[in-house]
Amino acid sequence: MPVEFSAGTMAAEQWDYGVLHVTWSTPQQAATAPAPGAKGWTQLRLIRSSYGIPADESDGLVLVDEAATGGTTAHIDTRCTPGRYYYYALYVATPNDPYQAAYTYTQGDLASYAGLDYQAIQPSTGQAPDVSPLYWTRSYATTPWVRVGGAVGLAPQEWGNSGRMYDLVPRPYRVQDTETTATDVPVNSALEKFMAVLGFYLDVMRTENRRLLWLNDTEHMSDAQLQRRAADIGIARDLPALPHLRRRYVARAAELADSRGSASGVAELVNSLTGWTADVSIGYNRMLDVDQAQFQSPVYPVWDKDTPYLVGDYVTSNGFLYQAASGPSTRYYATNLTIPSGSAVSPGGSVIKQSFAVLSGGSHYLMTSSAQGQWMELTFSVATSGVYDISFASLMATDYATVTVTLNGSGIPGVSWPLDFYSKTLQESPAVYLGQLPLFSGNNVLRFTATGKNPVSGGYKMSADYWVISQVGVLTAGHAPTGSATSNSFWTYIAPGAVTLGATSPEWNPLTGGQSTWYTAAVSPVTAPQSSQSIALAGAAVGRQGEGLRNALRVTTGGTGTGDLTLQSLGPPVATAWNATTAYPQGTLVTYAGQSYRALVPTTADQPDTAPTRWARTQLTTSTSPDPQMVQHYGIPLPSTPPWSGSAPYAVGAVTAWRGHQYEATLTVPAGQAPTGYATDNLWWAWTGRDVTNLTFSMWQYRSATATGQYVRAFIEWFNEFGVLLASSVTTDTPAFLDRFEVDQTYPRSTGSAPPGTAVAAFQQTGVPIPWNTSIGDWTAVDAIARPTSWYDDSAASRKVGRMLWFNRSWVATLTTGDEIYATFISGPADATYEQGVVFRFGGGTYLLASRTRLTKCVYTTSGGAVTGSTITALGTYTGGFTFTNGMRIRVVVTPTSISVYNVTGKGPALDTLLLTVANTDNATQYGVGVLERSP
Repeated sequence: MPVEFSAGTMAAEQWDYGVLHVTWSTPQQAATAPAPGAKGWTQLRLIRSSYGIPADESDGLVLVDEAATGGTTAHIDTRCTPGRYYYYALYVATPNDPYQAAYTYTQGDLASYAGLDYQAIQPSTGQAPDVSPLYWTRSYATTPWVRVGGAVGLAPQEWGNSGRMYDLVPRPYRVQDTETTATDVPVNSALEKFMAVLGFYLDVMRTENRRLLWLNDTEHMSDAQLQRRAADIGIARDLPALPHLRRRYVARAAELADSRGSASGVAELVNSLTGWTADVSIGYNRMLDVDQAQFQSPVYPVWDKDTPYLVGDYVTSNGFLYQAASGPSTRYYATNLTIPSGSAVSPGGSVIKQSFAVLSGGSHYLMTSSAQGQWMELTFSVATSGVYDISFASLMATDYATVTVTLNGSGIPGVSWPLDFYSKTLQESPAVYLGQLPLFSGNNVLRFTATGKNPVSGGYKMSADYWVISQVGVLTAGHAPTGSATSNSFWTYIAPGAVTLGATSPEWNPLTGGQSTWYTAAVSPVTAPQSSQSIALAGAAVGRQGEGLRNALRVTTGGTGTGDLTLQSLGPPVATAWNATTAYPQGTLVTYAGQSYRALVPTTADQPDTAPTRWARTQLTTSTSPDPQMVQHYGIPLPSTPPWSGSAPYAVGAVTAWRGHQYEATLTVPAGQAPTGYATDNLWWAWTGRDVTNLTFSMWQYRSATATGQYVRAFIEWFNEFGVLLASSVTTDTPAFLDRFEVDQTYPRSTGSAPPGTAVAAFQQTGVPIPWNTSIGDWTAVDAIARPTSWYDDSAASRKVGRMLWFNRSWVATLTTGDEIYATFISGPADATYEQGVVFRFGGGTYLLASRTRLTKCVYTTSGGAVTGSTITALGTYTGGFTFTNGMRIRVVVTPTSISVYNVTGKGPALDTLLLTVANTDNATQYGVGVLERSP
């Protein structure tokens, strides 16, 4: 844990034109230092930046870098541009505290023990780092730096005030030894120096005043002015820590605000906050779509021959989904190999194969080196040149060296060399990840060099237990997927999974990328049913605006077992022990060496602790209930109205909630102007209803020909953003059914009994043998979404009447309150000029249609099954020219004497928007109800 130090009062004084004099006191440990023990610092560094106080020890130009024995307390900075502010920070390097058994360490604390550095991975007291792997892990981080002081100075610019002051002195006062009548008066050096003092500070004043011209220039204003500007425009809390990024962020604030929410805006924001470029594209939204019945899926890009793809990227081709395949992973175990013929050792050394039970491979290559500087080389080959993940492990013992590894004669950056393989006990080292490194086609050479040893080590031995290489990087453009449900060397076909249901079964969700985001379980069974399950991907077959891909969990029961099944959209995590021969899909949880990992990409044979591009550590592990992390990351976010804030202005049309009511801004609302808090309006806000959001959760079941009808109950749970359960509800057994467009003409005629309290449906009612009928054209249904497919008589007359999917609602004829019909528009017709909507009062060659824009009546005639003529009469258009767009829900209320059309707002039927009401008795004795699509 870093110790606090202070360099006293640090200052940057104006020394000369373009020169600043930086001073400080020798850094001393602060009295309030939180770490145990007392210690000094080993290195001092002075950093300069022209953007702001340097944020770390490398954030700027290094002016001073010396050991603690140097004793420097000042620096004259002669490399300043006159007229600019310069910022200075003083840092000292301090080694990690020695481990103390009595001190309570928290996660992240650093400590040194027996010459090695360790980092705490969980709180502990009295757990020695070298023998407590559950509490400590080796740290290879560099020595921490602590900032001990900062200063800012304005480099003076010369404006000629010294000479001007001298010239303004009357001539007699500038004369020393020469008569005043002389033509040339020599310079009075003493007076000139005196005036230079006054002129210098006048130049300083003018330099400061000159800076006022840059008050609105984010590149030149002072850092203090920059932060005040950020506060003025409301982004002070979002400023990056690095000074140069702060200036970029403020300079682009307006541009970022204008593009907020767009892909380009996100990329600009990432660049402004981090300095990195970003490739941002529109992906999927986990919000449920339309009537909240399915998960919305990502919109995967179509494969492009000119685009290079990264391993793990998803594309579609010919309607199939693929993922860019990773390169082969090869693990070299010493157990399975002979000593490579290409291996070499330095003079005086030898390599042998030696067996130890503690090694995962059973044996290792051992070099019995006896002196510092000796080395051994291991040669291996790869088929193709490219970038590879490389890692290795070694034996650790009491007589092992500190080791540096090179690849093909070059050093390996990013690793804290040398690595110390001394250990009090005989053990296998953790895997050492060398990074993503270039390899050549053919032979490559790893050289291990004994650069020294731990002071308590008894020798210079070196070891190689195993090493792993996995190709990574970019797929060359032009390698196409197969275009079918197959894979090739470059692309892996992604298909729905299928497993056999046991007591419980977690499923990986290909759209949210999370394991256990679908879950099935057999609860209280007599005999667990034999079942199969799959996550099905489906999409619109036709339509100019298809609903896109979606996924749903489909379970089919069979066999002779009995029992209750549960299907969950989010289940408890299940982490199984990693197996080198198992193919793991993305999102799978495994355990390895006491740690849980989550698959970042589909992977096989990649050991989790040595493949950081394929596995990531996670806190998720096997549990009996969903983990809060899963609720937060994989749960379904629900829409809500943001609460009113007194500190924010609102634009016209903004919606807010206040004291249980919802309001819409009718004007541009200044900050602090609150809604009424009642079911009333004021100057700024219009009341739109109670703060209640209605959501529809749908599920459905299909019965086999002889199956007994069963109830399906919905259990719904609400969690907050922290994963805490707020409330839950469950539907009760009810005889109501929601019909789901069963239009397959081979749909089985059920002879099974209905659930208790429910009568078997009669012909042409909800149920069997054919619950839905088609007229003038065929329809099909996939996962409860209906769409037309063909015409019986493909003539202009038939198309004007339209193809219908309908059933008979004769049992509601006596209801004086009318029948209510709900439907959700999901996609438009294949032809943009066609009309579609809800059809009712159908029969006898007449029907009424509530479309996206209007209400009409159609009367048609037929002969020999073909349409011979039709007349369409408009009964009314919707208020204000309203049009139903995709995702909107329509409600039609039909009584024997009137018709009303509503836009479903989701706030309850009482608050649905009335679009049209007409008094009408046309065809009121016919009860065909359904959906229709027709040409103009």
